[in-house]
Amino acid sequence: TMIEGEDEVVKMPEPEGVVHGDHPHNISPLGMAYVDGVNGSQRRTKSLGKAFAGMEDELVVELVFSHLDAPTLCKAACVSQYWYAFATFEELWRELCVNLHVKEGVPFKYNGNWRAAYRVMTQSVQEGKDNKATTTSNSNSTRSESSKCGFKVRQVYSDFLFDSWYYSAAAIDPKWLIGEGVSTERADISLKDFVLKYEKTPKPVVVKGYAKKWKAFSEWRDGGLARICGERTLKAGDVNVCLSDFDVYMHHHEDQRPLYVFDKGYHTKVPELEHAHSAPSFLPEDVFALCGENRPSNRWVIVGPAKSGSAWHIDPNSTTAWNALIEGQKRWIMTPPNCPPPGVHPSPDGAAVASPISVLEWFISYYDALKESGIPFIEFTQDAGDVVYVPWGWWHIVLNTEPSIAITQNLATKSSLYDTLRFLRTRKDQVSGVAEGVDLYEELCRGIKDRDDSELLAIVEKEKQDGEVNSGNNNAKKPKTTAAKTKINTFSFGF
Repeated sequence: TMIEGEDEVVKMPEPEGVVHGDHPHNISPLGMAYVDGVNGSQRRTKSLGKAFAGMEDELVVELVFSHLDAPTLCKAACVSQYWYAFATFEELWRELCVNLHVKEGVPFKYNGNWRAAYRVMTQSVQEGKDNKATTTSNSNSTRSESSKCGFKVRQVYSDFLFDSWYYSAAAIDPKWLIGEGVSTERADISLKDFVLKYEKTPKPVVVKGYAKKWKAFSEWRDGGLARICGERTLKAGDVNVCLSDFDVYMHHHEDQRPLYVFDKGYHTKVPELEHAHSAPSFLPEDVFALCGENRPSNRWVIVGPAKSGSAWHIDPNSTTAWNALIEGQKRWIMTPPNCPPPGVHPSPDGAAVASPISVLEWFISYYDALKESGIPFIEFTQDAGDVVYVPWGWWHIVLNTEPSIAITQNLATKSSLYDTLRFLRTRKDQVSGVAEGVDLYEELCRGIKDRDDSELLAIVEKEKQDGEVNSGNNNAKKPKTTAAKTKINTFSFGF
């Protein structure tokens, strides 16, 4: 949608459900079989074969096609239209590219879609060169190649195959971007004021424009971060990416779950980035610093395309967090502790969360449900230069409305120390970000003891005493049983 102003033409987001173009292989959702007057089940059985027709589409991919190598997938695509639809499923080729990169060390390259990427990556191995000219073709040709690539099937109906594409192609709905329900502060807010108003409460806040004074803000934007990194790579899941190649992916991918740079070692891989920013001066001390070299992972650089982001989660180890946006724009939604939103189902112990596959899928499927649920929430937009403060225990989801670069850090403060200690002591199996064999609870207690801070020591002692009381009460309530008569079943979500 284009709106013409006096001085410029502004492109507005499309409404929810609007997608740009048709499915690249003309696959339709299952309901369209009725609209087209086609017996979808009979058509599927004839094309797929009786041996596989009884399986759900997701199982066909998981049990059959995911075990085929690239040459076999190419042969399978020649069998029938349904076989072609499954054999060209982008997730399969993405996995092949990732395996090629991880297991064989082939540099990551992207060329409009994952099948083209696989061809380029294997070609670079065979020819002994990186084919950089191929992967950095201009943006218009790259997108059109992706859209025009492949065979157009007829009367192939699959919700599973269609939805994977739909949730990557659907537009951001303007209604998701309305409303600013969060507190804001000027960049010069003091430590004392911040602690009293937000850290002790605890309450989310956006400190407007704070990061604009950083060297990162002036040097990383407009391709600067990629130029600084050069050929040095950053981690995006299992893939190590050169940012110049990742930029091609960010602007031309069609993934439901886009690759997302989330690298904790960026400052050692690229030392020039180390002093381009610092922890905000309005935040209190991170007591995890007392753990020395055994402190948990605590800061990351984040780079992602539009419509990528972070799914609903609570920050690890019962920590608080700050997020500074260097470039782009993010849309946040937060709900208070113990108030998970619709579509998000944490396990009883909090170790796992069942939720939609992608950030965009949650917004399309559950945003309206949250509005009507009565669950308290706040939503707001983070602009470049803003720093968002996320209190411990708050659920949050983040949607990149534009390609974005950000820095984030997790920390434990004096105000949240009691809850952090309780988590580290009672949920050791859920502690993350430390080397194997490190007991973060013991490390933190040891660091506090060495610091000899009376306030911190009092918090440690109180948490220990409360823990002993609760442990005694729980033991008193337990019925006496024998090992022969007691069987313990454990269960965890496998998402």
